[in-house]
Amino acid sequence: EGWVPIGKSSIRFTGTYDGGGYLIYGLTVNRPDKDFQALFGMIAGSEIKNLNVSCNVTGNTFTAGLVGYSIISKIEKCSVEGEINGIYRSGGLVGFSNESDISLCYSNVNIIGDSWIGGFAGSLYKSDVSDCYALGDVEANIYVGGFTGQNDSASIKNVYSTCSVTGNMVYGGLIGTSNITVQNSFWDTETSGQLLSEGGTGLTSAEMK
Repeated sequence: EGWVPIGKSSIRFTGTYDGGGYLIYGLTVNRPDKDFQALFGMIAGSEIKNLNVSCNVTGNTFTAGLVGYSIISKIEKCSVEGEINGIYRSGGLVGFSNESDISLCYSNVNIIGDSWIGGFAGSLYKSDVSDCYALGDVEANIYVGGFTGQNDSASIKNVYSTCSVTGNMVYGGLIGTSNITVQNSFWDTETSGQLLSEGGTGLTSAEMK
């Protein structure tokens, strides 16, 4: 089953972790029936920074490379590369961000899931996300986006996605579903295969560059 995630719903990680810019290589998690599968399963009032992860993670709800579920926390200057398989609210860097701040981060993953799935984050709720980007492939059923599957009252600005996006219902090049306007954010209409998104501006690959 591989790595045992740090923090879960009953015992959340509440400290600060500074990765010093180093890379954790070969992180493997294989628990398809378990929630909170990532390097950090659940963090609360925490700070994760300067950390890079190369991984292959399989889980159920709240699955990601770095943090499965983040509440009232800060994530800065982090990245994730690899393969992610999650069912609900799963993403490349973070599965679900609840009232958290995320900045200067990126993901480069191939992710497969069912609902609320994004290349960077599965779902964002009342969070502040800025200066981040997503690369890779995203494939899911409903609420699917190159950057995030769902934006629920989160502030998103200065982000972009070049992810290939495949969905059956409610999907978009940058965001699957959103109830608020995003700022200065873009997706590649050619690499994504999508001309529409709930937020952001679609550009050709040449325009993106």
